[in-house]
Amino acid sequence: MRRLRLMLGVLLSVPAAADVLEAAKELPVLPALGSPEIANEDRLDVPLTRVTTPPRLDGVLNDRSWQQAPVITRFTQIEPDEGTPPSEATTVQLLYDDTTLYVGIRAWDSRPQDITASQMQRDADLNNDDHVTVILDPFLNFRDGYLFRVNPLGAKEDALIFNGVEERFDWDGIWIAETRIDDRGWIAELAIPFAILSFNPSLTTWGFNVERRIARRNELIRWATPDRDKVVSSLQDAGRITDIAGLDQGLGLRVKPFAVLRARRNGNTDKTGLKLEPGFDL
Repeated sequence: MRRLRLMLGVLLSVPAAADVLEAAKELPVLPALGSPEIANEDRLDVPLTRVTTPPRLDGVLNDRSWQQAPVITRFTQIEPDEGTPPSEATTVQLLYDDTTLYVGIRAWDSRPQDITASQMQRDADLNNDDHVTVILDPFLNFRDGYLFRVNPLGAKEDALIFNGVEERFDWDGIWIAETRIDDRGWIAELAIPFAILSFNPSLTTWGFNVERRIARRNELIRWATPDRDKVVSSLQDAGRITDIAGLDQGLGLRVKPFAVLRARRNGNTDKTGLKLEPGFDL
């Protein structure tokens, strides 16, 4: 009888199969199932994957090229509980070709309906929104670098980093960010042309870091140096991206043509005249 009671207690303590299946639904799946994890992520070195066919920038990380890229998964909470695991998973992948660096970020969220995103203007203050921030130090000199930030609505903010940590937000680079909110969180897909960056073409390693904010929880998580006393723009505390070669910097110029159609109405004759004014931004 005692053995029967013991077996009955064990059976009653096992969760129902339905509960197990329901719990399994909450576990995140990496965005690119064929991608290798980074073997030396403990050393914060990420080998870049070179592609001949760039990913399609649509806020969906299902291109074949993303399947080749290693996945960064190790993030640590800075705020509110420094040094603890994040409340939500985040994965980052990196690709490049001759002209562009591509960054794919999956920000998993168990309650996507609660994602905070209100800003849509370029260079708006995104600190009160959910957002991700990417840092680059192309000279690996810990002094000069770049900051790129985007929220779930695709609002972009960028800055130059100087003196190793200070940020100058009056700089505007021409780069692309496509985002998408879905039932598993949100995705940011960034394309950063090398032509907008200053870098040493012979250098094969750059400084790199990435940070995510979950606004409703006042939570901040980071890949390299998750220290509350450090900011993400501290270049000396960044990780590394490696295996960079054969970049085409170009002339660092962009030309954007435009045309303005003006309509003028003569009050005396009630006639309307049209005038086309072409131009360009250099």
